[in-house]
Amino acid sequence: MARRGRAQPTAQGKRGGGGMGKPRSAWSQKNEYEIEAKHGAFFTGGLVQWSSSGEEMLCQCGGVVHVLDVQQGRIKTTLGQIGDVEDEDTVTTFTLSPDNEAVITSHKSGLFRLWNWRDWIHGECNNSSLHFIDGSVQKMWKSIHKGPVARLALNPTGWLMASGGSDSSVRIWDLQHQACTLNLRGIQGVVSVLEFHPEEERSQVFAAADDTTICAWDVKTGERQLSLAGHFSKVTALAFHKDFKHMISCGRDKVVIVWDIVRGVKERTLPVYESLECVVILPTKFSLPGHTVKGGIHIATAGERVMVWVEKEEEVQEQLQEWNEEVIVWVEKEEEVQEQLQEWNEEVMSDGALKSHIIRVIRPPSDDYMWDNSQELELHAGYSILCNFSHELKLSTGMVSGVLRVWDALSGREIYSQENSLVSKATEEGGLAITQLLFNEQECSFAIITVDHNIILHKLKTFTCQKQLIGFSDEILDIVLLGADNSHLAVATNSTDIKLYKICDMGCQLLRGHTDLVLALAVTPSNTDLLLSSGKDNTVRMWLMEPLTNVVTCIGVGSRHTESVGSIALSSLSASYFVSASQDSCIKLWDVPKTLKPGLEVSLTPKFTERAHEKDINCVSVSPNDKIIASGSQDKTTKLWSADDLSLLGVLRGHRRGVWCVRFSPVDMVVLTTSADCLIKLWSIGDLTCIKCCTVRWSNVTLTNALGLVASAALTVLQTLEGHSSSVLRAEFLSRGMQLITTGADGLLKLWSIKSSECVATFDHHNARVWALAGRREIDTYVSRERERESCCYLLKLELLAVSKNEDFLVSGGSDSELVLWRDVTLKKQDEARKVQEKLILQEQELANLLKADQLLTALKLALTLDRPLQVLRIVQGKITRQKKGRRCHLSALDSSHIFPLSVEVIKKGKAGLEDTIRQLRADQKESLLKCASVWNTSSKNCHPAQLVISILLDDIAIGELKTPGLSSFLEGVIPYTERHFNRLTQLLQDLYFLQYTEACMQRNTM
Repeated sequence: MARRGRAQPTAQGKRGGGGMGKPRSAWSQKNEYEIEAKHGAFFTGGLVQWSSSGEEMLCQCGGVVHVLDVQQGRIKTTLGQIGDVEDEDTVTTFTLSPDNEAVITSHKSGLFRLWNWRDWIHGECNNSSLHFIDGSVQKMWKSIHKGPVARLALNPTGWLMASGGSDSSVRIWDLQHQACTLNLRGIQGVVSVLEFHPEEERSQVFAAADDTTICAWDVKTGERQLSLAGHFSKVTALAFHKDFKHMISCGRDKVVIVWDIVRGVKERTLPVYESLECVVILPTKFSLPGHTVKGGIHIATAGERVMVWVEKEEEVQEQLQEWNEEVIVWVEKEEEVQEQLQEWNEEVMSDGALKSHIIRVIRPPSDDYMWDNSQELELHAGYSILCNFSHELKLSTGMVSGVLRVWDALSGREIYSQENSLVSKATEEGGLAITQLLFNEQECSFAIITVDHNIILHKLKTFTCQKQLIGFSDEILDIVLLGADNSHLAVATNSTDIKLYKICDMGCQLLRGHTDLVLALAVTPSNTDLLLSSGKDNTVRMWLMEPLTNVVTCIGVGSRHTESVGSIALSSLSASYFVSASQDSCIKLWDVPKTLKPGLEVSLTPKFTERAHEKDINCVSVSPNDKIIASGSQDKTTKLWSADDLSLLGVLRGHRRGVWCVRFSPVDMVVLTTSADCLIKLWSIGDLTCIKCCTVRWSNVTLTNALGLVASAALTVLQTLEGHSSSVLRAEFLSRGMQLITTGADGLLKLWSIKSSECVATFDHHNARVWALAGRREIDTYVSRERERESCCYLLKLELLAVSKNEDFLVSGGSDSELVLWRDVTLKKQDEARKVQEKLILQEQELANLLKADQLLTALKLALTLDRPLQVLRIVQGKITRQKKGRRCHLSALDSSHIFPLSVEVIKKGKAGLEDTIRQLRADQKESLLKCASVWNTSSKNCHPAQLVISILLDDIAIGELKTPGLSSFLEGVIPYTERHFNRLTQLLQDLYFLQYTEACMQRNTM
């Protein structure tokens, strides 16, 4: 599968480094990383419901429903089982109970499942005080609808459920017995909305389907009580006011209707000029930016409306100011909406200025009346409106991004319109940008669910964005850490937007600017607020973060490449330049302006351009001293370039397939390359010594350094690391250049020791190619003291800043759309192992003391806890030594070479004593004893105590006192050895009987 539209995937190169630094002993090597957090897709379309506390959101995602922690941006629990796509039982819809304790899901298989989603356990997991487990299924039953179920709803008590299907029916269910009590008819088509009346005494359920009529039934008798007709297109949402008298409905006919459900009449029709999927009723008293609202019925809507503007405004602006021409409009169904259109005030947008015209409805003079210079516009309720102008005026229509608007429902007046919408425009003409709008009264906040699976939270009082959550990210192409404390994570996905996450709570800011897919990102440790991006739109963009607000804005655009820019890298020392590589086989070196401020646009112009390779360039990297640039290509080569003028310094050949990643060692003159041939190669650049007027050679290539001096080095392959089963996509140096971590198309992360050329650890938590890898970086403030004596020239080893990674934290991402945050737990594991060893020593000493004191029961329990089958066996056998003096018996030491077993005693009292002892053990201790007995049973020497223990424990299992999992597998392992012991004893008895018979015969003959 090709990546980024290429024949083969392209991996981004990042800055590496070479240089001198602190002693390597100052950095301990890594042995193990653990997952600290895993962020994947939690919403892929469908329904989203918000808990009343505002702490959780339930999001539909394929065959499961994820419970999302809104504050942390992480999945708490999952309702359903994630499996193969073919075996997945897709969730068609779900509903949350009024008390927020239960969830009912409807599945493609025709089953209803009742979940207790608040099933979790407390404990420590990944440095968290709560560890959540999957919700448990409480009940499951068949839906009996003829087709999929489209909507579910629960009554205020939570004991009745209504289900609306595609079979034009609504069924009422008794959840206590999972029985269908009513089958309600009267609507046609797929049920689009389904709600219970919030007042329990009313016992009504409301529903609407494709016939656009809203019906209400009595859930006790099944009688249809109301039939509300007023919409001319699909009804998409219903909302009930707290007075229990008014109901609000909206639809795709671009109107909102206020109903009096007591009298069953329409009180008001409110034209909103946009297709709506949702409407919410606001509290009786609330605050908006600038003023406070009290009383009345106020609603909030979110949609996307068609606006009309003048294309050539500069030519007709003066004319429009003087023009007072009446707009003559003819509506096809004029008699049905004449009253409504008389109140309609169409807004004509002209370059940001609004000009209002009152539309007057008239009838055409005759049936064959011809309209001149007319423009057909879809402006209201789906009706075709023909506008006739006495002056030729060119109009255009377009979509405005979805915004939140607050209305006074009774007066029909818009009292507030959002100005800071973060919703992207609909990708398809006539499509919707917003699919759902939720309001949480406790948090007094809105949640906008967009068609591209984003969830945007706004505070009602200020309408500021509190947080933006990304439900689905698609394939992750690149990752970098941004901010002074690496507080943010910039991610490039199969999207034109860059996703900037705040790591602490995974709140996201979308960086918009690219017009095609973003392919690569780059940052520099010398300016942690600076970000570069490149994409398939042939441009590079420079972004800058405002340190106080953490808002990132684009301050520069460079567009000199002729093909997709697949890789980009920034200089490390001073962020004075960056280099870009493109599919046009060229690399460009760009200067970074010295003054960078948010809001101050800068000009980006390439300083040097060089045709670098014969095929696509997959990666570029800059050394930490900013002197060398390395590029890797699909032509199987890696080239080194001077950062002063992009002159060629050398070519590294040896890979059998394209090179995907290039890195510089932070301490040695070593270059790392990874390739599609599954190999990782370390190349020695060697020493470049300043020798005046001397020309030497680097393999077959003469090298001239940036200062005009000719230098040489031996170019050899130091090591080749093998272990990945497919292409190696990314690599990073760790532990001051003593280790590597690599990612591959096999979905694995591998940790390598360069000294031993061995793979230290393998991490398998991705399901597809791992394209991106990022780790925290810090810059040390010291420089190398190595200089050439009496020389003003600095060679390649001179003044290399030691770039030390704060390697306790890594982030990886790939084709499985998952961001995995890794934490180095090497020291933690070592401390845990040391504590376990100390505890083990103390327990062993305690066990020895107990045996010495003849406290066999306590010793038995401790030996079972330590999982020591041999010591348990010796305790059960109770080997006794008898002192010659005093004939006093005591329990022998563990070393059997110093004892003389005189007899076998089972816990002092034989089998009866063993039974009494075993009954004093806990269930887990009995299970451990059973496992020990199965181990003893493998030896004929210890089969007797093993059979005694097994017999006693099997009796407990038979009477139900002991329940052990895996009993069948245990018996399968015990029975063959037991049969062998039985056969051996049978043969022994036969031999004994034969000996007795022989002895008896011999005695008779002797007599």
